[in-house]
Amino acid sequence: MRDTIEDLLNQWEEGFERGRPPSAEMLCVDHPELLEELKSQIEALKAIDSDFGRILGHSPQSSEQAARTSRLNQRLVVNSEFQIDRLHASGGLGDVYLASEPNLKRQVAIKFPRQDRLNAQQMARFEREAQITGRLNHPGVVPVFSLKQDDLHQPCYVMRFIDGVTLKHRIEQLHQQPSSKGDFFTNLEFRQLLQSFVALCNIVAYSHDQGIIHRDIKPENVILGPFGETMLMDWGLAKILNEPGAIPPAVPAASDADTISDKSLETRDGQVMGTPAYASPEQLQGRVDQTDSRSDIYSLGTTLHFLLTGANDCLSRSGASHRNGTTVPKRLVAICGKAMAELREDRYQAVAELRDDVERFLAGEAVSVVTETIWSRFVRSVRRRPGVSAAFLVGITMAILAGIAGSWLLNEKNRELSTTNEQLELAVEESQVAKKRATSTSDILKRAMLAATPEEAQGTEPTVRQLLDELAEQLRDDESIDLLVAADSHYTLAEAYDKLGLYDTAQKHADVCNSIYERELGPESSETLFSQGLQAKILSARDRDVEAQELAGDALARARKIESLDPNCLITLLDHYATAKGFGPDPDHDEVLSVNREAYDLSLKEFGPDHATTISMASNVAATMLDCGDLDGAEVLLDEIHRRHESLFGKSHPETLTDMFNIIALKVNKGEIQAAHDLCQEQLKNFEEVFGPNHLTSIRIHLTQCQIFASLGHLDAAYKEAEIAWQRAKDHLGPVHQQTFEARGMLATVLLFQNRLDEAEKLCVEHFEIAKENFGPTHSYTVQAVTLLFDLAEKRNDPETMAKWAEHLRGSQWEAAAEEQVKAAREKKRNEEEAGSNVAQ
Repeated sequence: MRDTIEDLLNQWEEGFERGRPPSAEMLCVDHPELLEELKSQIEALKAIDSDFGRILGHSPQSSEQAARTSRLNQRLVVNSEFQIDRLHASGGLGDVYLASEPNLKRQVAIKFPRQDRLNAQQMARFEREAQITGRLNHPGVVPVFSLKQDDLHQPCYVMRFIDGVTLKHRIEQLHQQPSSKGDFFTNLEFRQLLQSFVALCNIVAYSHDQGIIHRDIKPENVILGPFGETMLMDWGLAKILNEPGAIPPAVPAASDADTISDKSLETRDGQVMGTPAYASPEQLQGRVDQTDSRSDIYSLGTTLHFLLTGANDCLSRSGASHRNGTTVPKRLVAICGKAMAELREDRYQAVAELRDDVERFLAGEAVSVVTETIWSRFVRSVRRRPGVSAAFLVGITMAILAGIAGSWLLNEKNRELSTTNEQLELAVEESQVAKKRATSTSDILKRAMLAATPEEAQGTEPTVRQLLDELAEQLRDDESIDLLVAADSHYTLAEAYDKLGLYDTAQKHADVCNSIYERELGPESSETLFSQGLQAKILSARDRDVEAQELAGDALARARKIESLDPNCLITLLDHYATAKGFGPDPDHDEVLSVNREAYDLSLKEFGPDHATTISMASNVAATMLDCGDLDGAEVLLDEIHRRHESLFGKSHPETLTDMFNIIALKVNKGEIQAAHDLCQEQLKNFEEVFGPNHLTSIRIHLTQCQIFASLGHLDAAYKEAEIAWQRAKDHLGPVHQQTFEARGMLATVLLFQNRLDEAEKLCVEHFEIAKENFGPTHSYTVQAVTLLFDLAEKRNDPETMAKWAEHLRGSQWEAAAEEQVKAAREKKRNEEEAGSNVAQ
């Protein structure tokens, strides 16, 4: 009984922390006999929580969560009473709650500003959004009933509650449905969505007539109701055009507090407004002076493009086909091309012109942007009126039979039509290319960075490094770049530098990125958590293991508490945490394996077995199985991963070659040295061609080859491989890089095997000094360097020097073995001295 009460209390506390505590009645559905006791316990918990809050001087919840919890329990007084029921949705400026109005017995929506955005400008934008929305008296704009303050003296506005789905959701559903070629653009649902697009155009045309441009038109901001309603939401970025007479008189405010200074909210040049995938070139360039009604027309064009193709990224706009290969009707391609022209003067000059062309397409009429021949008009007429046209077809057939000599004219007309359409498609494609060239700083940086990774750059690391440094300098010097765009760019730079092994530089960009995200978006945003995970990953690569584990663990713990978190974010954080734990001192391989399995299972559920993320997580599981000693299990998994990568990407893809490296390492661990040697010889050239000779993976394959040669007794060949790896790592990654340490240690080991003790001593001392200076005397790198100096002293039969280095090994895994070796060396030395003394006598 007591255990059941504890479980129910835990469920209540979890709901309380999320701002939605369940009622005692709900919790006791299966245990009605515990209802009274549970109520008593909940009241006690509330009292304790309240007392602790007063004692500590703050609420135990975050400010955002506390506000939401308070809001769910308050009664908001406006003209009548509203009871807050639940949180419905969160947007860029505020949270929308579903509420009930008992006096009128209806549901309404109430929007409050986000607690993490409570600065003066964002508050003014929030109120301005309500005023602008309230001015627009149109069926496609949600009616605002009132703009008031709640009992916390914060603004809020009450509006009609719209129960519907977004246009984006409906489009994605449509494009995911199986369809045969040829019927996609004629089926009923597609034509209904095209009608909704016409309704959207009408809404935007009305707002333009009122002197207001939206500036953030996209499928996510369009709601489709269950009875054919089309509503344009989120007017927070709207701009009032300063044209005489364009703005109707404002509704009188209740007080001076309701008055908003438009001047204080004017967007500055260089400030990016809108969503990059749907924003016009002038918006992405921060050209506020050039942003006008034609900017909204561009966004309508990108929305139409998304409806036609199911793709909304810039790179996909160079083509015009549905995902199943069906060609988009040329008239719709032309309409899109006109609306999405790079230059404003080349677009439709009014939304009504765009709307009319789409309506003409739906009606089977000619559109303004395509010049039609007589034949094409006739064909369209036949399609529209097949019964009436049947008689005409008989006459045409007789005419063709009577005057067959004139058929060449029809062929010429058809060729002319084909040439015209090809030119039109080329013009549309060129307009899309121009669009891509005019994207925001963020898009430019992201594409450049992704192209700059070693996998894509085919190993041209010096050129890549130069490009990254130039872009970083531009980002540092250009103060006009929007803060969030800058943060996105710093994140991408951090990833790119990390992939090149330039961890110190990567860390600087990751830190800047996380700072901006946390300040602008809040500590619980997916962007903040992503960037914190990246910080931990880079710290781990820099061998700052304790910091990496703490940072990754904190991000993962916070992510687990967010119910609506993107699964991809949780998978990434699990990956970063496992990496930090796996490379730290004395790693718990069983825990790392458990975390990696959780990431793999989640990815398998979300993305399926052949997704790149799922396969990557499977690789992590296999690598950890190697660390745990489960060689057979790891082999089965690695073979399956390699098969999938080879099927998806081919034999020479970086992912496939990475699998091959893991398979070679597995064979070395299993003692299958000759098989590992044969694979190394076979794949070495591929590694250097794909990754480049100075890439981490190419250096690692040389070190593996060195280990194999040493195991086979080919010490000269082993020395050659180790020297290649060390020189490349030292020159291109720096003397303190992890790979440089491994290569230097391997080279020193081979020299010891070859009894080249003077050369080995110089390298071992250098190895030790660099490790001690950069990582401290107890770090694993330093301890490994000490073991080499210990082995060198043993080779020289110098037990006292061995004893000196053994002192450095106290507390390590080598302590007991070192003491035994020192004892044996002293005994051996003593016996040799006694034997020498006897001979002398």
